[in-house]
Amino acid sequence: MAQNKICEQRYIDLCCGIGGFRVAINNFQKVSQNYSFKCVLSADIKSDAIKTYNLNFKEDLKKTDIYSLRPEDIPSFNLLCAGFPCQPFSQAGRHKGFKDSRGTMFSQVMRFVKTNVPKIVILENVQALLNHDKGKSFAKIKDELESEGYTIVYKVLKCSDYGIPQMRKRLFIVGFKNIETNNIENFFDLSKYEKSTTLT
Repeated sequence: MAQNKICEQRYIDLCCGIGGFRVAINNFQKVSQNYSFKCVLSADIKSDAIKTYNLNFKEDLKKTDIYSLRPEDIPSFNLLCAGFPCQPFSQAGRHKGFKDSRGTMFSQVMRFVKTNVPKIVILENVQALLNHDKGKSFAKIKDELESEGYTIVYKVLKCSDYGIPQMRKRLFIVGFKNIETNNIENFFDLSKYEKSTTLT
């Protein structure tokens, strides 16, 4: 009997922090029979985060400013993950949005989108981004991705609904390009994974 061919998916992890996206991808790979994943770039500017990332994944990454990276120098990849800074949009921050120097990080993410043209883009930020500046900040992000040919879906997910005892809500934005997207309106139907959890 012929075995299913394993398809390697290469990805980059921008503003990687301590590796939340990579943990999720590694967990998916454990249950996937048809896909393997290889991270070809991880980058973050925070030294403590990089130290933890290295411990988590047994690597030797150095502190890296995304502004200094040249997208054309990165090995090819078809998935881009980025948890770009949330402080400019957070309710706990100063609400400066794209006027905050950290808010310009999205434009840096778009450099990789435009140059490398990944098939899938996954972005993560705070829930408040949806309504920041009367919705204009989120509209800018959505419009820029759509102008590059991406079909966008998004949803706010709460950690405690999926087995993690933490009241943490995060906005996930997913873009697809040159991929057939049937039934995309149900992409975020995660009801079978729900597991309500409290700290108690």
